[in-house]
Amino acid sequence: MNSYLLGVINKQTGRYESIISVDKPNEYKCIDCGGDLILRKGEKNFQSFIHKNKFPACSYFKTPTELMLKTDALLHLKELLDTNKVTIYSKCSICKFNFETKLPKFITTVKNLNSVDCVDETNKTLCKFVFGINAEATPIDVPIYRININELILRITTSYATKKVELVCEDLIICDKCQARYR
Repeated sequence: MNSYLLGVINKQTGRYESIISVDKPNEYKCIDCGGDLILRKGEKNFQSFIHKNKFPACSYFKTPTELMLKTDALLHLKELLDTNKVTIYSKCSICKFNFETKLPKFITTVKNLNSVDCVDETNKTLCKFVFGINAEATPIDVPIYRININELILRITTSYATKKVELVCEDLIICDKCQARYR
């Protein structure tokens, strides 16, 4: 997980930004401590952030904890969903093919402690994205898409050039063709 490039919050927009897409004139704050950051963007070295104030000591960029990585990944997934830069697939348990998942039409997303929820204009949850099988207990009446956090991190890191991330849900489905064939 340490190859993951942690993001930041743009102070003007309040939105998550990947370190790959940050811009020098903008101001940023740390996702973990909320402290102001300085973008180091040179000609020779890859850009990085440092905290403006050294106190309190924040380990977000040097030695992030598993919780910090998970929070960053949830924020990144939220931004991908909000900007329509992710395609979600489900794998058929019989034929093993991946099929694009049609997500419900949502207005925005909400990041919770362990999930990203897609909501409508009344703030009703239409579907939920969680990491792993030990996800929080949720109502059965909304679709739940379980995403492997390591796969998300890998896809975000390697898919930057294409600007679109493709993720496969951990939960298996039975596709329409297989359902018709084995009824």
